[in-house]
Amino acid sequence: MRILKLLILFFISFAIFAKAQDVTSKLKLDTNNVLIGERVIIDLEVKSAKGYHIIWPQFADTLGKLEIIKRHNIDTLLKDNNILLSQKLEITSFDSGTFVLEPFTFVYEKSGTSNLLTTSTEPFSITFNTINVDTSASIKDIKSPIEFPMTFDEIVPYIIYTLIAIAIIIIAVVLFKRYKNKPKEEIIRYDASIPADLEAIEALKNLENQKLWQSSHYKEYYTKLTDILRTFVHRRYQVNSFEMTSDEIMRELESKEVPLDAFNMLKGIFQLADLAKFAKMEPIANDNTNSLENAYKFINITKEMIEKIELNNIGDIK
Repeated sequence: MRILKLLILFFISFAIFAKAQDVTSKLKLDTNNVLIGERVIIDLEVKSAKGYHIIWPQFADTLGKLEIIKRHNIDTLLKDNNILLSQKLEITSFDSGTFVLEPFTFVYEKSGTSNLLTTSTEPFSITFNTINVDTSASIKDIKSPIEFPMTFDEIVPYIIYTLIAIAIIIIAVVLFKRYKNKPKEEIIRYDASIPADLEAIEALKNLENQKLWQSSHYKEYYTKLTDILRTFVHRRYQVNSFEMTSDEIMRELESKEVPLDAFNMLKGIFQLADLAKFAKMEPIANDNTNSLENAYKFINITKEMIEKIELNNIGDIK
């Protein structure tokens, strides 16, 4: 009977021990004897079978009198059907002496149960030593800082910054030269002694002879074409067209006595010219020739309109 009781007690103890082995914890140090201010790495590990929930402790900035410099992330590893949780802590002390790391306690529970169990690490001691000073030796001068040659990784940022600075200087010089050498826009002048229509028609003939759009100089072609028309509008209708946009000129001409067909011709020329000058559009050949022909028509139509008005005014005077 006594032997039976002993066997029962043995099996109960073994079952409790086996259950306890389902979750184990341990602590490792990379060293336990350092100088003050040096770092010591603590490696905490908890190994458990599947089906257990581990409650990991939250660490503050200190462990007793020791300072925690860095807390690494908690790593999880599946190994031999066991779950291994680990975390590294980097600690130090700026006071000399031997410090005891108290056991770290981890709380856990098995899934499907409400019993909280614990596992703890072994306590460890760490010694932080001061630097031995030979008081019998004479006082020496402070040594100058030790100079180490620069590594390639340290030189790379300076190379990159230098190349960027050189690139910026080159771009600035190129832009300056381009702006400096850029031909200034020709100031539009006209001879007041020549009638506005004759001067404009002569200018249109010269533009036609230059064959600009035929050599793909669309922007220059439409710039000169609109400049001729701006000058004519300025002289014929006393509109300050040199300082206006195309839309502003057309709005100003709405209040003038401009025939509707001539008005629409000019509007079409300005719209196409704006696309060629600012949107870099390349008009087709038919559009280019029509623009020039409509410019001639606009001048002639408005000239005839002005002449009729002048004749009517003379008739009224008589």
